[in-house]
Amino acid sequence: MENYLLQFDEIKNLTASELIGLLNSKKGVPLKDLRLYDLSHFKGQNIYPGIGVYVFKDANEPIYVGKCSSSSFIERIPKHFDSRKVAWFHRLLELITLKKLDLKIISDDSLLKASDYAFENTSLILINFSIDQKASIKSLEKLLRIILKPLNKFKNKKLKDYNMIVSEYIDIQKNK
Repeated sequence: MENYLLQFDEIKNLTASELIGLLNSKKGVPLKDLRLYDLSHFKGQNIYPGIGVYVFKDANEPIYVGKCSSSSFIERIPKHFDSRKVAWFHRLLELITLKKLDLKIISDDSLLKASDYAFENTSLILINFSIDQKASIKSLEKLLRIILKPLNKFKNKKLKDYNMIVSEYIDIQKNK
């Protein structure tokens, strides 16, 4: 299986530009092949503590960046695929509905179509952090939403220096 797991320590000394290149080069695990086991284990080893940032990709283009700092990957990621309109956590499906499928109405039917699209066309990359890194997780998610420009990007936030080291950006954000 493709290496879909990164440890934060592997990326913290990269520049923002290098991180973009690394994430764009990773295929991730296709959602249609993803098992619950893959959210808690990688190559037979536990993913511990299983918290951090995750990236959904569509044809090698990042489409959604999210974080889990209070819950684990195995708790958080499946919630994205609840296709009921009354569900509280289906922003990924809403964005696919509106921006990938170009449907104008969020309904159970359109969310089901978005879910089908996601499972057929999307893959997942996990970035695992060590325990007690809530502020760092939040800062990396923010950075990735700025530099990867996924469907859930920040419209008015930009990074001035793509040569900035990831850990330096995180330190600046944590001290704000």
